[in-house]
Order: sequence, then C-alpha cells, then structure tokens
Amino acid sequence: MKYITIIAFLFCSCKFHGVVKRVIDGDSFYLSDGREVRICFVDCPEATRGHFQTFGIEATQYSIKYLQGQGVTLKSHGRDKYKRLLCEIWLPDGRYFEKMLIDSGMCYVYPKYSPAYLYNLELQAKNEKRGLWAYPNISPSLFRKQFKH
Repeated sequence: MKYITIIAFLFCSCKFHGVVKRVIDGDSFYLSDGREVRICFVDCPEATRGHFQTFGIEATQYSIKYLQGQGVTLKSHGRDKYKRLLCEIWLPDGRYFEKMLIDSGMCYVYPKYSPAYLYNLELQAKNEKRGLWAYPNISPSLFRKQFKH
C-alpha cells in the first residue's frame, strides 16, 4: 500500500502551475521562479545564440504572443541533459500549446518520445503548407549539428 501511495503522489505531482516570465525561443522559456522549461514533443526552428534558422523568429514571436506573462499549467516529464524541465503546456483557457505550435506550422514534432497523433498533426500542417512548411527547410536538429565542433 505504501508503494501505491508513493506512485499515486508522483503521478499527481507532475502537474503544476507557473507564470511564464520570458520566452527564450519557440520551444523554451523561463518561469517567474527562474526555472527554465523546454516544451515537450516539439522542436522549433532555432533563433538563439546567433544561429537563426528559417522561421525561427516567427516561432519565437508565436510563443511570446501566447505564453509570455501568462499563467500556464505544466506537466513535467523530468529534465533534459541541460537540466531544463521538460513539460507539456496548457494555456489558461485550456488549449494544449504543443498542438497549437504543430497546427500552425511553427515546429517539427520532436522525433523521440512523441505521441503518434502529433505526427498526424504535423503531416496535416505540412500538406497544407502552414508556417515553416511553406518554405524549404531542414529540421532544427540537423541545423544545430552544423554548429557542433
């Protein structure tokens, strides 16, 4: 019984609320308490550290429009190798932010660990040439590899 209680606590405690203080780029931001968050399941074009990818600025502006200054609900999936919180995001009105990013063509679906239905949303955005899909582009992961030494 003790282990069931611990497991139930872990599943319930991974959702929390926070206020987005500052958007870094399309798929990452800082909370008002200083924690850095990386949005799960998506990979937006780069627009940081002097590396600007096609549609990176637009993806960043999109996230600023919907996230900055907002109280959001986050579901934690642990931390990435840079110690950022990996979280799913819901806006105050209940909209799922990852779906919004994908539907509007602001990102690729991240190739690891993403639910299958998100790939279908990406395919639809790609077929309808929404957002970045209206332009020749490479995935953000391939873009980043160009700058690794």
